[in-house]
Amino acid sequence: MKTNISFFLLFSITMLFSIDINAQFLDKLFNAKYHSGFAILNNGDTIGGSIKFNNDYEDYNAVCIKDTVTGKKKYYKPEQVKFFTFDSLNFHRKFLFNEWKFVCLLMDERLKIYLYRYLAITPYVSWTETAYILEKPNGQYLMVTSHKMFPFKKHAGEFFKDYPELAEKINNKEYRFEHLFVIAMEYNNWLVRKETNSDALKLNP
Repeated sequence: MKTNISFFLLFSITMLFSIDINAQFLDKLFNAKYHSGFAILNNGDTIGGSIKFNNDYEDYNAVCIKDTVTGKKKYYKPEQVKFFTFDSLNFHRKFLFNEWKFVCLLMDERLKIYLYRYLAITPYVSWTETAYILEKPNGQYLMVTSHKMFPFKKHAGEFFKDYPELAEKINNKEYRFEHLFVIAMEYNNWLVRKETNSDALKLNP
C-alpha cells in the first residue's frame, strides 16, 4: 500500500511538472516576436541578432534574423543552419518529409522530444498542426499529434515495444497522448536502469 501511495505521488508530481514545463514553453512561443539570439551556420559561422518567431509553420521552414545594428533581415533555411537559439529555446534541424525542417528540443535526455509545426491540408480546409517527435538513442523516431484521428495507442505501443511494461500501459490506455512527457520520463528511467545493469554485468561476469 505504501509503495502504491509513493508511486501515485511521484506520478502526480511528474504530471504537474510536465504540464508546467509545456505551458511555459507554449507561452513563450505564442507570445514571441523578435528575440535576441544566435544561429550556428553549417560553415561554422555564428550569426547574432534578433530572431523572429511566432510559432507558425513557416518558422519551422526558415529562420529570420535581423541585424540589430543595420536592421537588415535575412532568412536562413534549415539546410544552411546547424541550430539556432533564443530565450533558452534550442532549435535543431531534422530531415522530415524528405526535406530539412527546424524542430524545437523540449526534452534532451536519452529519449528526446522535439516540437514541430506544419501545415495540414485537405481538399476543404487547412490548418497548422502541432506535432511531437520522440527520438530514441539509435535515431529511431515517432511523430505524434493530438489530432483525434491520430492512432496514438497503435503507433506509440509499437514504438515502445522494447519496454513491454510501458507498451502495455499504452495499449491498455493507461497512458494516452496527454501523458507524453510521463511516458518519455518512464522510458528514460528504464534506459538508465538497463544501462546500469549492463555495466554491472560487465564488471561482474
